[in-house]
Amino acid sequence: MTAESGTRLQKFKNLARFGAITYLIAWIILQSGLMFILFLSPNPPFLHKNIFGRKSMLDFVRIYTEAKLAGSNPKLVYDSTAQLITSQEILNTNEKIDCAENNAYTPHMCALLIPLTNLPLINAYWLWIGLSVLAGAIGMIAILKLERNFDNWSTAVTTLAILGSINSMTVLLAGQTTWFIFFFFCLLFIGLNRNKALLTGASFALSTIKPQYSFLFFAGLIGHRRWKELLCFAGITALMLVFAGYVLGWSNVISYPQILSQKSAGDEFWYPQKQCNLRAIFCYLMPYETAYKVGFACVFLAIPFVWKLWTGIKNNSDRLRWTFAITVLLALTFGPHVNPYDCVLVGLAAILTLPTVSPIEAWSLESQPLKWWTFMMLCYPSLGWVLGSNNYVFIPLNIGLTICGFLYLNSMEMQKEKPEAPAHEEPAKE
Repeated sequence: MTAESGTRLQKFKNLARFGAITYLIAWIILQSGLMFILFLSPNPPFLHKNIFGRKSMLDFVRIYTEAKLAGSNPKLVYDSTAQLITSQEILNTNEKIDCAENNAYTPHMCALLIPLTNLPLINAYWLWIGLSVLAGAIGMIAILKLERNFDNWSTAVTTLAILGSINSMTVLLAGQTTWFIFFFFCLLFIGLNRNKALLTGASFALSTIKPQYSFLFFAGLIGHRRWKELLCFAGITALMLVFAGYVLGWSNVISYPQILSQKSAGDEFWYPQKQCNLRAIFCYLMPYETAYKVGFACVFLAIPFVWKLWTGIKNNSDRLRWTFAITVLLALTFGPHVNPYDCVLVGLAAILTLPTVSPIEAWSLESQPLKWWTFMMLCYPSLGWVLGSNNYVFIPLNIGLTICGFLYLNSMEMQKEKPEAPAHEEPAKE
C-alpha cells in the first residue's frame, strides 16, 4: 500500500468514526428528548393499556407503591387490597388497575427505597432515571477503562451503543431496576478480578434486590472457592434482611417466598410467553403451570454446571472474564422471570469480552467462535430497534452467544495459563 492510499484510507476511517459517534450521540439525544417531552406533558403516561386492553401502570409505580407502603403501613406492604388502594391514591384514579395488587419486590429492596417516596411520583421517577443512566455509564466505563484499557473511542462507542439500545430505553421508560443490577455486577467483576473481598461481597449482596439474576453466581463463587467473598456477602445480606425485618416486620421477611409464589399464581398477568428465557419456550409447548415447573427444574440443573464452569477459572484472568460473561447469559436464559428489557445485561458480557468494536477488525479474527460472538454483540443493539423488543429476537441471540462463548472458552487459545494478577489488556483495536 502506497503512502497516498494509506493516507486516504485513514481519512475514510476517521470519517467513519466521526459519523458513527455522531449518529450514536444524536440517537440518544433524540430518545432522551422524546422521553422528556412525554413526561413533562400534562398527563404523564404512568397508566397505559396492556396487551389485554386493560389499564396497567409502569413498573416504577409498582416499586414506588411498595416503598410507600413500607414507609406508611409496613405490615401491609404485600397485602393485595392495600397495594391496589395505594396505587390508586398515587395515580389519583378510581379505575381498577391491572395487577396493581400483585407486586412482590424483595423485602430489603422495599425497605431501602422508602426515602424515595418523600418525593412526588414524577420527581422520584426522574431521579430514578438519572441515577439509572449514571450507574450504567459508570459501570461500563469502569470495566472498559480500568479492567480492559480500552481507548476513548472504543469506550465511547460501546457505552453509547448499549445506553442507546432498545433494551436500555425500555428499562428507563418502565423505570425498572436493571441498570442498577448492571452496575452491581460490574462492581462484582471488579472485586473478583482485583481480589477485593468486601467489594465483591457488598456488590453481590446488593444484586439480590432481584435475585433471579444473581443465583447462578452463588454457585460460581463456591466453585471458584471465594470463601472470603461469600462470607462478606452473607454478612451484608444478613444486615439488609435484619433491616428489612425491623422496618417491615419479620413475618413479611420470613414468609416472602410464600408471598412471591402466591403473587405469581396468575401467570397470565406476567406474560411468561413473552419473556426471554426457556420458560417462555416451554409456554408454547405446554400449560403455563407445567412450563413454570419445568423452567424451575432447568434452573436447578444449571447450578452444578455453572459450579463446574467456575472451577476451571483457577488464576486465568481471561477465563474469569469469559466465565463471568457466559454466566450472565445463562442467568438470562435459565432465569425464572426475564423480561426483554433485562437483556441490557448482555451489554455486561459485551464490555467484558469484545476484542474490537470495528466490524472490519472482527472479520479478520482467526477464531471462528470469537468472530461470531463479536458480530452478534455488535449487531445486538441494532437488531433490537429493527425487529423490536421481542423474545423471538433476543432468545436466539442469547443462545447463540452462549454457544459461541462456550466454544471459545474451550478453544486452544483459551487454554493458555494467564498470570494471577488482574487482566489489563491492550486497548481495543479500532
